[in-house]
Amino acid sequence: MINNSLGMYYNTNIQSLQGYEMRKTIFNLTTTASIGYQFNKIEFFIEPKYWINLSNAMNLNDLNHKYHLFGGNIGLAWRL
Repeated sequence: MINNSLGMYYNTNIQSLQGYEMRKTIFNLTTTASIGYQFNKIEFFIEPKYWINLSNAMNLNDLNHKYHLFGGNIGLAWRL
């Protein structure tokens, strides 16, 4: 992150919003695999991905904002 962004979260009583600053550096770990099939010069591929957030995104010790994300890519690649 280039600049700290200001975010909002509900307090423990869920009565009001409180502000916080995001960290400038967040560490993630990404795992991916690629499965492809070649047709002459065109390749069809599928790439499932998994991301895990290793560090807290917030500059607060009270809240621990870490996430897991599943995603992927599907596409065609053409070789010149």
